[in-house]
Amino acid sequence: DGTIRDLGTMNGVSSDALDINIVDEIVGSAGGHAFLYTNAGFKDLGTLGGASSSAAGINDAGEVVGTSTLAGPDPQAQHAFWYVDEAMHDLNDLAAPLSAWLSEARKINNRGQIIANACPSPGTSGGCRAYLLTPVSLP
Repeated sequence: DGTIRDLGTMNGVSSDALDINIVDEIVGSAGGHAFLYTNAGFKDLGTLGGASSSAAGINDAGEVVGTSTLAGPDPQAQHAFWYVDEAMHDLNDLAAPLSAWLSEARKINNRGQIIANACPSPGTSGGCRAYLLTPVSLP
C-alpha cells in the first residue's frame, strides 16, 4: 500500500531481514540469533547448541532454513538448519551422508526443496559445493 513499516529489533540492538513469504512472515537475524517475525512480533528460533544462528529463507508453509553454530569442541563450526514444527534440526542429521558437512542453508521452496552449501571437513582437500536437497516425499 505504499508504506514503510519499521519492524524494530528482537533485542533492542539491530535486526537483519533476509526473506519473506506469501503471508508476510519474515526471517533473518537479530542479536546473533535467527528470528521469525509475524503479526505477533519477533520469535527467537534459537541455535543448534552454539552461540549464534541466522535464518536465510522461509517458504509459504513457514518452514525456515539457515545456519547455526554448534556447541562442543569447535563452537565456531556452522551447520545448516531446517526449522519446522517449533524445532530446529541439523540438516546434516537428516540428509544422506556427504564427504562434507552442510554449513549453510539458503532457501526453501514450497515443495520443501532446500538449497544449501557444504564444505569439506578441515584437513581434507576440495572446495565448498552447492547442493539441492529434495525431501523423500514432497508435500
